[in-house]
Amino acid sequence: MNKINNIAGNQYDDMRIPLSAGGWRYRMVILLVAGVLGGTAGRGWSQDQAPAAPPTGAGATAPTAPAESSVSLANAKVSKHELKNELGVSADFMMADGKVTLPFGYSLANSASGFNGSPVSANRSTEYYGATVSYSYGRSWYLDLSYEHGVSSGAQSLTIQNTITTLNTDFNYTDDWYQLYIRYQLPQLLHNPRFKAYVRFGASMVQANLTARDTQFTPSLYSQNDDTTDILGNLGLGLKYSLYATPRFKLGLQGEAEAFYGFRNQTSTETFSLDFGQVPQSASINNDLYGFIGRATVHAELLTGHSGRFKLFTDFGVQYKTATISYPGGAKAPDEYLFGPYVKLGVSYVF
Repeated sequence: MNKINNIAGNQYDDMRIPLSAGGWRYRMVILLVAGVLGGTAGRGWSQDQAPAAPPTGAGATAPTAPAESSVSLANAKVSKHELKNELGVSADFMMADGKVTLPFGYSLANSASGFNGSPVSANRSTEYYGATVSYSYGRSWYLDLSYEHGVSSGAQSLTIQNTITTLNTDFNYTDDWYQLYIRYQLPQLLHNPRFKAYVRFGASMVQANLTARDTQFTPSLYSQNDDTTDILGNLGLGLKYSLYATPRFKLGLQGEAEAFYGFRNQTSTETFSLDFGQVPQSASINNDLYGFIGRATVHAELLTGHSGRFKLFTDFGVQYKTATISYPGGAKAPDEYLFGPYVKLGVSYVF
């Protein structure tokens, strides 16, 4: 092997393969193997190497998001922005005990002398069934339309004036409530996301019918039919406190209070078989009334469906209602009231 000198004067072995000895073939093989190995190594690095960090500094340019992601994000924002409408329906039920006023003697005073009208308080058991339809545009202001039907029954002893007759009387009372409300969801209360509140105002029309008949005699000695219409104005407030919440499920406590004031018109017709043949005459009675409705419930709601636009909700708790009624001549009837368990089930849809 030949020896050659480098620049420093040191000798080393000459490893070059002369072309004359077929060295060009060896050189070609070495170059080919080096190329293959180099390409494989390059591919392995490009797959295993972590992505390069984005450039930083004054001249660096932020990476651009893919066009598809931008379009999807834009569509999501548009969809969320367009969900301004909410439509809901619910049904409620209440079972209660309380008192109701019987306008006793007002009609008899018109058909025979010696009778004076007076309101009488009677115990009653009641069941109420109701339904509500709500709509909102913007999901802050709501329009509520509700209907409620009540069925009551009870018994009361009545003493016929100027006689020694005391009659045990059974009665049935039905009332239908037609209500229209405008409800406004207040902004975040006390800057605490656990609290939500609303105010609402509206009007109610209540149509009721009372029938009473004594149960001691056959045929009955006494009967009454009373038709009533109430026109009321209502103002209410609701407050909800969140106990537990996830993106799909919420559980909280809710309190609602509502005051009302209005007018009542009654048409009462009574018959009494010992009235010596007098023709029954109806009595028209006008009343002022005011009262209060309070409700304390546990509220739960669940978002369903892939998009979460459907919401199932329920309230269950107790309700109390009271009314004070003024009769002509300054007579004041005993307060009417109802108290008992209350439950509501409903569903709403956002679109």
